Amino acid sequence: MNARKKFKIPDEIDKSIYLVRSFKFVYLLVVVPLIGLGWLIYEVFPDVDDAIYQQIRLILALLPLTLGVAMIVMRPIRERRNINLLQFLIWIVRFRQRQKKFYFKQKRMGG
Repeated sequence: MNARKKFKIPDEIDKSIYLVRSFKFVYLLVVVPLIGLGWLIYEVFPDVDDAIYQQIRLILALLPLTLGVAMIVMRPIRERRNINLLQFLIWIVRFRQRQKKFYFKQKRMGG
């Protein structure tokens, strides 16, 4: 009997240029440095003939790229498909950095 009314909020209008489905052109600013970081990690470790060492080296090199793409692809708010995890985390950091102080004065009576 107490059914709550549900409202559908439409997505914001997005002027971004998309490369593939939900991958914006702007995300290249995140992905390209992560590819460079992965390549740097791969080159820092010396080249050894051990197969397990090579696999660990490859996994460590792909880890930054994998985490970056996951942050772009994941949607923390199910109802808002246009907000990804990276944007959500940026909002949280900016919210916590803001420090606002409010001072209240008591209003004087009579004048």
